[in-house]
Amino acid sequence: MCPTSTRYLCAPQRISHGNSVRLLVDGGEAYPAMLEAIEGARSTLNLETYIFASDTTGWSFARALAAAAGRGVEVNLLLDGYGSLGCSASLLDFLAQEGVRVVWYKPLAPWRNGWGWWRRDHKKILVADGVVGFVGGLNIADEYADVASGGRGWRDTHVRLEGPVVAGLQESFFRSWGRSGGAWLEPAAHFPAHAPAGDADAVILTNRIYRERRQIRRAYMHVLQAASSYIYLTSAYFVPDMGIRSLLRKARARGVDVRILLSGASDIALVTLAARHLYSRLLRRGVRIYEWRGRMIHAKTAVVDGLWATVGSCNMDFMSMRYNLESNVVVLGDALADPLTEQFHRDLAGAKEILLEQWRRRHWWQKLQESVAYGFRKVL
Repeated sequence: MCPTSTRYLCAPQRISHGNSVRLLVDGGEAYPAMLEAIEGARSTLNLETYIFASDTTGWSFARALAAAAGRGVEVNLLLDGYGSLGCSASLLDFLAQEGVRVVWYKPLAPWRNGWGWWRRDHKKILVADGVVGFVGGLNIADEYADVASGGRGWRDTHVRLEGPVVAGLQESFFRSWGRSGGAWLEPAAHFPAHAPAGDADAVILTNRIYRERRQIRRAYMHVLQAASSYIYLTSAYFVPDMGIRSLLRKARARGVDVRILLSGASDIALVTLAARHLYSRLLRRGVRIYEWRGRMIHAKTAVVDGLWATVGSCNMDFMSMRYNLESNVVVLGDALADPLTEQFHRDLAGAKEILLEQWRRRHWWQKLQESVAYGFRKVL
């Protein structure tokens, strides 16, 4: 482990050594890598996702999962009861007939066990044979697929992992699966011994049981306080609480280069309006804000000082930080920080910087809409 990077780490975080980390940019890189892992699985497959759509992308994954089950692989699929509400009966019937076990997290049906509507399973996890793991922001849907492949080309980020850190992803899946009423899973089949696969130091952070439901927020708070050179944040839904906003302003006050990349055109217009309500407060303190000019940016990433980097499902908003089930990987050193920093600068080339003087001159009607939207920040 890089000695200087330990100061970015919260005390309870258990770093694992000897990991391989590969950054995957957009569905064009992530989906083929994930499908390759599914097709290469020989014993177990665990997939947990917020959205599993019944579109071209969804069916391609369904067929791959079914083929794995057909060759004797134990395939477990955990879907969120709200996010995957639109998953068709025909796709679900196909999976069941092919031997894929499907379990729902908090289905929106009062007559079913474990039903609920408030806290959602927002994680995006895939683990193959307990050896190869994926975590990030991509759901299973055409929105994330390349335009050339018929998708909508949303900008997103995923990570492929090998090594001891994959056990953290597997543990996260096990907890959600068990709490959702899933069948007993034999640990020995899902937690193989891990030989070193690289030289990266990494840890999986999750918002799960009550005591740990703010684990990812605490990690962000700690690293924002520790930052000395730069903080680069990319967030699909950016409505941070006062504590995080305060640390971003304080970081800038001590000379840290703080830049935030957000989506200019969101799939949830209310969130964009609520985020814009905060722009002036941050811009006045020297924080630089950029809005993505292309299709929706859905990534949730951060890199600090080139020594701490995270990719995952957790947004900078109230629900992600305090209620939803989320999962992020944090990597110390430059194994993820370097490629993520390079990608951030490439993304800035496709974004427009928001300048304070111009922003102040926006129409009063826009300001009113932003203020009203911000009032709903705790349910977004």
